[in-house]
Amino acid sequence: MSVKFVTVPVAIETAKIIGGDPALTAAFVVGTGISGTMIGPWLMNKTGISHPLSRGLSLGTISHGQGTAGAATEGELQGAIAGVAMGIAAIFTSIVAPLLVPFLY
Repeated sequence: MSVKFVTVPVAIETAKIIGGDPALTAAFVVGTGISGTMIGPWLMNKTGISHPLSRGLSLGTISHGQGTAGAATEGELQGAIAGVAMGIAAIFTSIVAPLLVPFLY
């Protein structure tokens, strides 16, 4: 569960390092991406978040690949920011998760 906010390949490898189940990790990652892509734009519309940078950043970070594709349909800036956010989240999680997760058990 701690690595569900990154893309599937990064999450699977990080799960192996921290002792998680790669198959279960992949299922949670895909589920998170799908639910974030479906609910994210609606929730941002309801809360009044309309700035392209904010929308792209949130969709790329939370919903990774699916969210980036959804953000790209909203506009070029949203898609570009979502791609950058997805990459930074993957790098950050792959470095920090193996260091912090052992302290949670």
